[in-house]
Amino acid sequence: MSRRMLSEEPAIQALKNAPIDDEPVTAEDRAAIDEAERDVAAGNVIPHDVVCAHWRGTGAQGICEGCGQRFDLSALADDVGPMLLCDACLDAVDAELEDVLLGGDPP
Repeated sequence: MSRRMLSEEPAIQALKNAPIDDEPVTAEDRAAIDEAERDVAAGNVIPHDVVCAHWRGTGAQGICEGCGQRFDLSALADDVGPMLLCDACLDAVDAELEDVLLGGDPP
């Protein structure tokens, strides 16, 4: 049985093939970006893992960033940086990394 690499998942392909956003940045956009940058610089942010920990077990839903399917948030792994992955996609990432680390061809 062949295994599909994470990079071959439809959601990943859709992101890769999405057109570049060529709309101009409005004054309202710029103000929102500046506000967000000030918040980050001042440390007025909530880390991703804290947000996930807060919502786990509440029935909140999340979307796997590998396959795009909806899952209960508690079923999604968040230990791959800021990505949320279901078990199948996490296994695919682990397999890809293992292939690269053991001298296989990168995807």
